[in-house]
Amino acid sequence: MKITFSVQQTLVALWCVPSLVIAATPAITSVSGAVQTGQTLTITGTNMVNENRTNWDPFFINNANASSFEGANPTADGYNDGGPFGGTYDGSVKVLGNKSMRFHTQGASGNCPSGNLDDANSMDPAGGDSNDLWIRFYARWSLNGGGWPTSHIKMIDSQGGGLQYYFQPDANSGGNRPSTFNAIYDGASHSVSIPGGQLQNNRWYAIEIHWKSAGANVFDAWIDNTQVLNASPTTEGSLDYIIFGLINLCGTNSSFNLDHWIDGLAVGTSRVNLASLIEIGNSPDYATATKVYQVPEYLSETSSQIKVNLSGLGAGPHYLWVTNNRGERSPAYNLNSTFAISPPTNLTAQ
Repeated sequence: MKITFSVQQTLVALWCVPSLVIAATPAITSVSGAVQTGQTLTITGTNMVNENRTNWDPFFINNANASSFEGANPTADGYNDGGPFGGTYDGSVKVLGNKSMRFHTQGASGNCPSGNLDDANSMDPAGGDSNDLWIRFYARWSLNGGGWPTSHIKMIDSQGGGLQYYFQPDANSGGNRPSTFNAIYDGASHSVSIPGGQLQNNRWYAIEIHWKSAGANVFDAWIDNTQVLNASPTTEGSLDYIIFGLINLCGTNSSFNLDHWIDGLAVGTSRVNLASLIEIGNSPDYATATKVYQVPEYLSETSSQIKVNLSGLGAGPHYLWVTNNRGERSPAYNLNSTFAISPPTNLTAQ
């Protein structure tokens, strides 16, 4: 799947859409659910996402549904399918909007790299000659059968232009879901730890990447708002087309079955930032509080859901903040009075 980019076109397009540059601070009006680790909280408010697209590539401006895959299918949103196993849209699993892009791979694949399953889409930043890209998306996996691939497990990479950057979950010869991501640059692999430990099934991970190949090369990466990589590759070249999804899996058996979803994809000329950053801390003072990133289950302007994590925050009181994509932060919301209402029992339908 290919996308063509131009910074000048981006600026012109945005001047024509003034609503995209209106900022508004998030406000939390209510929170419902149990304030306990592992429980789901629903946050109601306003301006909790408010995406700032001023630095986004024109592809996402001209194809308004492409970032959260809202069209009828990838082709309708301007993507070019990477082959018979290219991603499909899934309305049952999403973190933004109404759909995500799902990649599904199953079965044995013992030949590496030829003969293995190929399940990917692609995009072409800056017409195949870009030197500085920021990428953001949310990724989720579900290993439904068999062991984790032993080699060539991929998520996103840059091909062509004499330069190859990869960022993906690590392969695991033991068959378990990995505890590290793998960054490949200068022809070598570099493992970085996943915040929170082993890759979890059916959990959204926020991924941010900075690839730069002009002047001093850069390969930076963040997982769940934590920087996990800050590298200075030496290989020269341009960032050509980018592949994303499941590609070149190998070392799997006949029972292997893996789903991989991507949502909220955006490419920009500066850091795109998370769609919405939700944190819980142990003090109402954001600057001094110990804060913990909250894993999103769904994000929107007016209603978002998180899976609560109070690790290291003590017994409370606890406070919640929402920072939207523009970097504007809500006042601290005191979670002391938040509680879950259990449905009545022993009711008989009439």
